[in-house]
Amino acid sequence: MEQEKTELEDLSEKATIYLNTRLELGQLKAMEYGALTFAAVLGKMVILMVFFCCLIFSSLALAIYLSVCTRNPWLGSLLVAGFYLIVFVLVYVNRRRILHLPFANMFIRQITGSHEK
Repeated sequence: MEQEKTELEDLSEKATIYLNTRLELGQLKAMEYGALTFAAVLGKMVILMVFFCCLIFSSLALAIYLSVCTRNPWLGSLLVAGFYLIVFVLVYVNRRRILHLPFANMFIRQITGSHEK
């Protein structure tokens, strides 16, 4: 009877250690997943910020160039703003196909970990 009790206590102790180890492993996997997701989002944000800085400065340069070409100080800026207005309207009209679906698919790929296209 004494031997069965020690075997049961030993089994109980091993089960407790196993469950604690599995819990710790789950926590570490969750932290790794969170860190990788955060790093991916942060990396994409940095790339977008650089892209938008380049876009702003190239738009200013184009506006100045068009102003010089047309010899009208405000027409270059007006032409660039009109171009962006047309782009905005096109993107707004097709926002589901252009924005919603690709971003939803990107988010799903990021969560599931599949990077296949």
